[in-house]
Amino acid sequence: MINFDHIKEIIDRSSLISFDLFDTLIKRDCYKPTELFVFLEQKINQRYKIESHFSSKRIQAEINARNNSEAEEVSLDEIYDELSFDTEVVPKVQIQQWEEEYEYKVCQWNPLMKPVYEYCMNQGKRIFIVTDIYLPEKLIKNILRKLNIQYDALYVSSTLKKTKSNQTLFQKMLTETGIQPSDIVHIGDNQKSDYLMPKKLGIQAINIPKDVRLNILLNNKLYKTNSRYADLCSFINNHADTHSWNALNVEKISDFFSEVGYEAQGPVLYGYVNWLQERFQKDGIEKVFFLARDGQLMQTAYRKLKDPIPNKYMYASRKALIIPSLWMNPSIRGIKNAIYWGECGTISSFLKKIGLDPKKFDNIYTEAGFSLENTYEYEELWENPNFQDIFVKHIKQKMISHSHETYNLLLKYLKQLDFSGKVAVVDIGWFGHMQAALEKIVQEAHIPVEIHGYYLGLRPESSILNHLHAKGYLFDVNHYQGLENLEKTFNAIVEILFTADHGTTKGYTEKEGTIVPVLGKWEYGESSSYINDFRMIQACQKGALSFIDDMKEAKIYFPFRFNPDVIFANWMQLGIHPSLKIAELFGNLHFMDDDVRCLAKPEKNAGFYFFHPHTFLKEFRNAFWRKGFVTRTLGDHLLFTGMYDVAKKIYHMVRK
Repeated sequence: MINFDHIKEIIDRSSLISFDLFDTLIKRDCYKPTELFVFLEQKINQRYKIESHFSSKRIQAEINARNNSEAEEVSLDEIYDELSFDTEVVPKVQIQQWEEEYEYKVCQWNPLMKPVYEYCMNQGKRIFIVTDIYLPEKLIKNILRKLNIQYDALYVSSTLKKTKSNQTLFQKMLTETGIQPSDIVHIGDNQKSDYLMPKKLGIQAINIPKDVRLNILLNNKLYKTNSRYADLCSFINNHADTHSWNALNVEKISDFFSEVGYEAQGPVLYGYVNWLQERFQKDGIEKVFFLARDGQLMQTAYRKLKDPIPNKYMYASRKALIIPSLWMNPSIRGIKNAIYWGECGTISSFLKKIGLDPKKFDNIYTEAGFSLENTYEYEELWENPNFQDIFVKHIKQKMISHSHETYNLLLKYLKQLDFSGKVAVVDIGWFGHMQAALEKIVQEAHIPVEIHGYYLGLRPESSILNHLHAKGYLFDVNHYQGLENLEKTFNAIVEILFTADHGTTKGYTEKEGTIVPVLGKWEYGESSSYINDFRMIQACQKGALSFIDDMKEAKIYFPFRFNPDVIFANWMQLGIHPSLKIAELFGNLHFMDDDVRCLAKPEKNAGFYFFHPHTFLKEFRNAFWRKGFVTRTLGDHLLFTGMYDVAKKIYHMVRK
């Protein structure tokens, strides 16, 4: 990081501070200057319907201009004089204008250097800007004006034909001002031009590192190999510090969560809602229904887009949609196929999922040798003759009766929503059970509707999806299946960050001729001991929505058409390679499943687990986020990063 205190000490001893500009006071939204040419090429190709190869031609034009010039620096006009282009198809004057416009747009404050500049201003120091750049001085002044960077003098190499790298630009500054070199501090990122050259002239110099960023999440390997991901990370670095949270100093926990939401959830959410809009238009969707509760944040994000399709928030849940369909195939096999079941669970959970109160059947199961709260392997339970007998004699009819009742209420709710025509249902996804239940219900009721499902992701192993119009953004059976396996390892984090501000939809009731949802008690209510968890979740969501606002503003120059594996990279960094701080803060969040537990919170320390490996494996198995559990136990040192895979292998061996 930048040693701010050390820089202040040097500034205090000097009367004039000279700043380099690019990669010091300001940074471009793209990770290197030539990426701007890639952005421009996309615009040229789209506007003129050609394959322009502008980026490579523009790079070569600059090389040629420098080779053909006797001056120390060239100008943008001289570069464009060397540009080999079919001017009858693409006017060079227009492209040069676009390049200047893009430079103006992509240049932002370097958030890590802004406090240094502000300190200089507060101390009343004289400020010079000294930059080696081919861009016109007028454009540089406009960029400085946009960012409200005030200065006493500006030295631009393209105007003066002198450069820092040859010392001549510094010499020009000294000659014009008559200031002694010892009274000046020059601050810049280039080791030669901003450090060695001024020091040779007796100017104090501070070299700041190029690659220091405020990003909390960064996949270094991907950053070096994927320019799209590097551009995304650069954009995050430049814009995250412009919001209400303190992205530079995230010691406040809510600020930390907001920054993580901006970096990890924001790109996914923005990519997802843009994908939704494209799919809706391509598939001819007439109405959109965002399913509660995960759809609440999705709808908020979607409505930020231009010209959203008519959309409504539909109160729904697996329980509210699946229970009304159970009477259509009221067998254990039918229940098994209609509802998602984990490998094991309780009879109490089984009864709740089919809409019945477990307490009313406690004696029946107890007399047969079962316990409502014991954990059973579901596949074994389905095949147990005693369990089947109880189901037929005591459960089935009550389930059918309740299912019919909820079915009639749901039909009224669908009519009230005008659930007809070619509609989209939007949800977080995974197996498609809710859409499958809706399909059964509308078919049985002869509702004239064609349902298309659009999800964050769909598990390829789900057989239900073969019979549905359903697509996944991050992954489904047709694409990016490798992402699905990675997402599974931190699925609880993905789900928790889409938490809504109301309880689950238990069903529907009629009040004064209107169907209203019956909501369960909200787990994160003001009286709940988990309200602080929701505040952190909200902070993440706030960061994610802020990313969308920033990207909407930047859309004119920053092309956001990235593959899901790039968009999801920061979330994977969070979930698969968490720092100890991330593991602790996210691991302390409570996940609401059949029971309430922290995502990843070890009960003991590493020393205890070393002598009690079975306890470690038990807690490892029960952790919703096992990567976080291992990191919290052993730390985030590279020596321990492979321990998750070791623990996973041992756990599966023990299970066998």
